[in-house]
Amino acid sequence: MYILNTSFHITERHTDRFMSWARETYIPAALATGHLSDPLFTRLLTVVEPGTVSFAIHFHCRSLHEAEQWHDNEASLLKAAFHKELQGELVYFSTFMEKVGTL
Repeated sequence: MYILNTSFHITERHTDRFMSWARETYIPAALATGHLSDPLFTRLLTVVEPGTVSFAIHFHCRSLHEAEQWHDNEASLLKAAFHKELQGELVYFSTFMEKVGTL
C-alpha cells in the first residue's frame, strides 16, 4: 500500500477558498480515478510563516505507478490552475510513502 501526501501552504485570507477547492475539486477528482482512496484532509498545526496556513491531503493507493500517474498528470494541472487563480499565494509539495506496517 502506498500513500500520496501533498502539503499546501497558503495565505490566511485564502483558507476558506482553499478548503472549498480541496473538498469540491481536488479530492473528488482523485477519487474519480478509482485508484486513490481513503482521503485524509488535515490542517497542520505548525506555522510555516506568519500569515499562512498549512494543510495536507493524503490518499492510499495500491500501486506507486498509479499514484505517480495521478500526481504527474491531473493533480499537477489542478494544482497549477489553483496556484494561478490565487496569484501565487499557494505553495505545495508532494511526498510518496510506502506503508510498512502498523504498531
